[in-house]
Amino acid sequence: MKSGYRMFIVTGAGDFDRLLKEIHSLFPLQEEAAFDIDEWYMDTFDWRLCSKGFVFRKTDGRFVLASLSGNLQEETEGPQKPKLFWQDFPEGAVRDRLADISGVRALCPLFRVVGRRRHFRLYNKDEKTVLRLRLETGDLYRGDEKRGAFPPCLHLEGIRGYYNPFQRLSEELKAKGCRELEAGETFFDLFLRQLQMRPDCKKTQFFFGAGQTTNQAISSIGLALLDAMQRNLPGVIDDIDPEFLHDFRVSIRRTRALLSQFKNEIPPGQTGIFQKEFQWLGTVAGPVRDLDVCLQKEENYRLLLQEGLHPGLSLLMEKIAELRKGQWLIMRDHLRSSRTGDLFANWQDFLTSLPTRIQTPPGQAPCRKAARKVVRRCFQRLIKDAAAVTKGENQDISMHKLRIQAKKFRYMAEFFRSFFSPADMDILVGELRGLQDELGDFNDLAVQIRRFQDYKAALSLEQAAGEALDELLLRLADERKRLLKRCLKRCGKFTKNDRNHLF
Repeated sequence: MKSGYRMFIVTGAGDFDRLLKEIHSLFPLQEEAAFDIDEWYMDTFDWRLCSKGFVFRKTDGRFVLASLSGNLQEETEGPQKPKLFWQDFPEGAVRDRLADISGVRALCPLFRVVGRRRHFRLYNKDEKTVLRLRLETGDLYRGDEKRGAFPPCLHLEGIRGYYNPFQRLSEELKAKGCRELEAGETFFDLFLRQLQMRPDCKKTQFFFGAGQTTNQAISSIGLALLDAMQRNLPGVIDDIDPEFLHDFRVSIRRTRALLSQFKNEIPPGQTGIFQKEFQWLGTVAGPVRDLDVCLQKEENYRLLLQEGLHPGLSLLMEKIAELRKGQWLIMRDHLRSSRTGDLFANWQDFLTSLPTRIQTPPGQAPCRKAARKVVRRCFQRLIKDAAAVTKGENQDISMHKLRIQAKKFRYMAEFFRSFFSPADMDILVGELRGLQDELGDFNDLAVQIRRFQDYKAALSLEQAAGEALDELLLRLADERKRLLKRCLKRCGKFTKNDRNHLF
């Protein structure tokens, strides 16, 4: 009682009428429907849907979420906007799945398919349907630019109880020169190949050989981080979604950590100049990111407050959204400025020429030794800072210092993990990730409390918004105490963990 599905690419000249006649000689066929297609395929900037095995397309005012394997296809209505978030769709299976996968990221158009789709029914001598065939032809567009025709596709669908006809026609199509898609290959892959697009959904990893110099490693890492900044910058300036700014700032922090940890290997005078400029760039982006985090926490705040204060909370969030818009305009002007452009250009020129510079002997030494020294130093400082937190002195300051050091260690460990045992590094980074999550939650909360206190003094709030803010500050203070206990427990566990002997 088997059924099945296979997809074939029609190669050669694509004489479909001749091919259909040859199929008709094996199984009588009838065309059931034919219609034009005009579809926009959408995904997030970091290809979250694709990485999870889904495609999302817009056609005729409706949206279709489908699995690349063909096992799922669900439709929904939605607004006609250039960018969409999961909240824009009505409640249902599509909205729920998009929320799980896309998160805060916007769904934006990738490419457009314009063509024709024809459906056929194949039947036996008893006039019972034994197969279904779908033929798709058309052109691909990036924006308004036509990028050529995509390979004609034949979709063969078996009918339960008629496996032999399905198998027979599959073999006949291959005999006639049609190429069956390989295992794991999908129609989406064909489109991307034709468009010369590549899903950018994997984190950048670095692999350094024993003979590479420290300057070569610094150059490779710095250029990759600069590329990440430049790829995210348009999304920050256009305010597409908050993750562009988050990833932009992470690349800045990693660059600053690289500069601080290898200041002896970089030619004298250069470290301070670039460190100062990247610090400025991070400061420029900081206020908007803090406001983004606050706005994203609105539902969490709502759960902390009694229902009668919810209208006041909504008014407060509206005020904060207005404040964010003003801060974003200031940030956008800075990011468009010649100072930012000059920083990127000068940094790229410096990194490109760094491997050939011989003024600093440490930079020409093998990277392996320097990298292991840097990672070891960062780890030792991390353990020291974690121990200081557990002593209970100036905990806000000591926890902030620990959080910064944890980031530095993780950045260095990720940059140079090729010099260490992958299994041991996975264990250590896994332990560190748990610590960072706790520290990150505590820091976010501490920042939110300070910001809300500033807003209370600076914003003209209506009575309802003020009452909601006062109550929210009390609830957040209680939450801070709870998170502090968790962080202290995690720090104690981290400093005493016997896995640290791996280092």
